[in-house]
Amino acid sequence: MPGALELIEFLVTQNVVVAIGHSAASAQCIHDAVAAGATLSTHLGNGCGSTIDRHYNVLWPQLSNDGLIGAFIADGHHLPRDMLRAMVRAKGLDRTILVTDAVCAAGAPEGVYPLGELQVQVDANRKVTQVGASNLAGSALTLDVAVGNVCRWCELPLPTVWELASTRAAEAVGIQVSGTVDLAWDPAAFEVKILPTTPE
Repeated sequence: MPGALELIEFLVTQNVVVAIGHSAASAQCIHDAVAAGATLSTHLGNGCGSTIDRHYNVLWPQLSNDGLIGAFIADGHHLPRDMLRAMVRAKGLDRTILVTDAVCAAGAPEGVYPLGELQVQVDANRKVTQVGASNLAGSALTLDVAVGNVCRWCELPLPTVWELASTRAAEAVGIQVSGTVDLAWDPAAFEVKILPTTPE
């Protein structure tokens, strides 16, 4: 949008963390946004066209630019397992955080729930769509399940993934961490509980 780069520069001077998200921006525009001060890619892999050019699209420049931290929704619907694995590897753990895109249906059983003026439904595979439509309408994901999914799908230990959802995520938006949780990590006893999903 006209004036977007100037707006990013202004927001940064006001200590606002700026994210790129749900965009059809060109590679040059994305790199210019990072140069202006944008530091996050919100819901990376989502909020873009369902059919895009395989070489020139909104994903590759965000994945390749080390100035951007990727925020990923690890529910198996927004990002299938293989896509998530590839994206986390591309960004690296230092530039990866976990988010949920959780709506009112998060953690709730299968059924229909209000979302503002809309009605959304959670199906048996924990996928959230608008009633009568097939498009995603947020997520029923909770952060503990996201952590478990990433541990399993990316073959990473719990302490590493825990940071992506907690301290690293907090730092990405400028929050000072006031303490940490002792996980009492025991790899031999650790079991990840995964809810079934149907990747699309």
